[in-house]
Amino acid sequence: MPWGDEPRNRRKVSQGALGGLAIAVVALGWLAYSFLGELVPPPATQQIADLEISLYSTLTGRPQVGINQFEVKLRDRHGQPVSQAEVDVAYSMGSMGHGSRTVTRPESYGIFSTMLSFPMAGTWHVEVMVRRPGQSEVKLPFSLSVQ
Repeated sequence: MPWGDEPRNRRKVSQGALGGLAIAVVALGWLAYSFLGELVPPPATQQIADLEISLYSTLTGRPQVGINQFEVKLRDRHGQPVSQAEVDVAYSMGSMGHGSRTVTRPESYGIFSTMLSFPMAGTWHVEVMVRRPGQSEVKLPFSLSVQ
């Protein structure tokens, strides 16, 4: 038999097998979504005057004891990024005496990043301060649960 003329033994995939594969794919997608949802909490967002401020942890997922990377996202009332600003973040654990203040580094599209270090688990009070040219300073409080 010349090359390429050999009989082809093709197998048909049953509909049951296809259904099982579809269920497995959906289950894996659901598990991945659930797992990632636990790692990355939604941003805490508040609005003051014409400014929407979001605070969220990145890389580390949920805030935890130790060093955590955070981002502050600034948007105007139309949802457009606000990049012309200086953003500071102060955080403390109330009566425990732990606290600090840090400046952020502007990234792009209204996102400012910083590192926050939490020496212990519990509820931390965070204040985001935003200064924009020609406008009054804005301060917004947030509450973080650190694991």
